Amino acid sequence: MTKHTRHTHSKPRITKRVNTLVGMVSGDTVSLVQAGTFATKNAGAGNTVTANDSLTGASAGNYILTQPLGTFSAIITPRVITFTGTSVYNRTTSVAASALSISNLVSGDTAPTIAGTATIASANAGTQSISALTGLTLSGNANYTLTGATGSVVVTPKALIITGTSVAANKVYNGTTAATVTGGTLSGVISGDTVTLTQAGTFASKNVGTAIVVTANDSISGTSAANYTLTQPTGLKASITAKPITLTGTVVYSKTTTVVSPALSISNLVAGDTAPTISGSVTIASANAGTNAISSFTALTLSGNTNYTLTGATGSVVVTPKALTVSGTTAVASKVYNGTTAATVTGGTLSGVITGDTVTLTQAGTFADKNVGTGKAVTIADTIAGTSAANYTLTQPTGLTANITPKALTVTGTKVITKVYDGTTTATLTTGVLSGLITGDTVTLTQAGTFASKNVGTAIVVTANDSLSGASAGNYTLTQPAGLTGSITARPITVTGSQTFNNSTTVASTA
Repeated sequence: MTKHTRHTHSKPRITKRVNTLVGMVSGDTVSLVQAGTFATKNAGAGNTVTANDSLTGASAGNYILTQPLGTFSAIITPRVITFTGTSVYNRTTSVAASALSISNLVSGDTAPTIAGTATIASANAGTQSISALTGLTLSGNANYTLTGATGSVVVTPKALIITGTSVAANKVYNGTTAATVTGGTLSGVISGDTVTLTQAGTFASKNVGTAIVVTANDSISGTSAANYTLTQPTGLKASITAKPITLTGTVVYSKTTTVVSPALSISNLVAGDTAPTISGSVTIASANAGTNAISSFTALTLSGNTNYTLTGATGSVVVTPKALTVSGTTAVASKVYNGTTAATVTGGTLSGVITGDTVTLTQAGTFADKNVGTGKAVTIADTIAGTSAANYTLTQPTGLTANITPKALTVTGTKVITKVYDGTTTATLTTGVLSGLITGDTVTLTQAGTFASKNVGTAIVVTANDSLSGASAGNYTLTQPAGLTGSITARPITVTGSQTFNNSTTVASTA
């Protein structure tokens, strides 16, 4: 390897002598330019020099220069060489002479012969300086020397190959070109180096096909990886098989296990793909409401995208309960107040039950509140039961109203207090107790009555005028106690004052 950089140099010249001009007229401007030529260009001592001086300056044309007399000699020292070189990484810092060349060879010179080895600073790939030339010799041209020589060597990475690579067969279509490459072994790693192989590959097409070309994209890592390059394996092929579809769907309970294609969709479609066309029907494991696995695809066809297949397909269908309605519902027109919001609902008939299914209706309702009122809203809370009930939901009837009428209370134990005649019919009633009050309600009884006559007597008929009050009083009516009688006794009077008696027999009243 003897690539050289040539440096142009004609006859050897010498430009340094210590001479002065003699014979110049005072005041003239003349300068001496000294030059000379060696008798030979080769290195060595006592080399004869011929002077080639010249004159310059404003007065130089007025003079003729006589060259210095005598023989001059000087030394030409050998040229210190600069090395360059290129070698392939081999885990050693020794570089053979055959990999080296002289980069500063003078143009026209015959290159010295380089023998032996040089030492570089590092064995690793890259530009490495020559650190030692002790194992190197130079011969054939004494004009060059190794003494003080410098240089560098470019260490290029070593090429590795991979053997035994294979591509995992039958990749299932996934919309990418990624290929699984395995089995490869690195060949050419130098003993002691740590280099790890990571394999990868790319299909020429993402679509389903056989013997598709696979381009290897293997890489290396490890502490020694930078000292190597990788030659990828070639000639790899593999197949991409169609992706089994996964179907999902939603239908309303219809007492059948057949689900037609408009209710189905592909749930595992690769992003960006055009969905295949689904035609026909599938069979599900159960007709009942719930999530039911697809048990048969034999009546289904797939078209429009060959990257997908029914072979190995799976899926499920959500069967939602069918909604039933209730017609003919009536609420009881007049419920008597009983302290609850419960309403009695009757007359309803289920509509929408599929023939052969067993579903029964239980009706119930609730007033908006428990208190007495007319046209009160009733919320329906009907329920369904039976062996097929789980396959249905119930839409409750709306817009129903009914009345809550007051509850009648009676008063027991009422007594009439005998009063002294006071000129009124007012009777005082006592000891009466309400009968029929619902536990928890707050109702207070206020008793009152009226004698049939204001006059003194016994067993006088008394009419009760009792009344109710309290937070719950509006939910009740009061049946007045009957058959009451009482007594009014004569009002005692006294005579006061002084009287003068005369012959008259009449006494004036002072009352």
